[in-house]
Amino acid sequence: DERDAAATILADAPWVWTGAGFAASADVAVSAETHHSFEPYLFLVPKELSDESSRPLREAFGVRERFRAEDFARAASRLAGDAAGEPIGERRVALAAALADAAADALAEAARRSESSGEGPSRANAVPSAAGGSFMLPDASGVMAPARELTRNDAEWLLGERKGHEGADAHAESTLRFVHERVS
Repeated sequence: DERDAAATILADAPWVWTGAGFAASADVAVSAETHHSFEPYLFLVPKELSDESSRPLREAFGVRERFRAEDFARAASRLAGDAAGEPIGERRVALAAALADAAADALAEAARRSESSGEGPSRANAVPSAAGGSFMLPDASGVMAPARELTRNDAEWLLGERKGHEGADAHAESTLRFVHERVS
């Protein structure tokens, strides 16, 4: 059928107009459970495609109702790729933190749905990048890195400025690489 042929052709192609350009189905959802914008990596469908009459079209072309944890992980990886090992600014740090929060929320929601349906915890809801620690997060200096390489600085009182070292910061002396303070 023509719809199936079109869906095959457009599977990975940017085809949904977002107002800022075209995006692929995998990067678009009808709604997000947050007020944060994930652009330029994830987009909401325009209002013309968000009504119930457009559902068959969205489903045929792979546009989901809401983003999943793996979508947020993919967006964080793309953000890291765009940064190319350089520090990202505060606006992008805020975006990276929002992606991490949204991924955690999506995983928690998937687990709740799975438990309430009687399925119990499921590995199907796990995100490989999260399970393997490869979800990309900003470090304390704003450089994106896999989560497994970062440590949460939850003992700031131990790592404050050291007296007698001409004000040298313990962060500079530490072999630990800390996640950015905006990541919760």
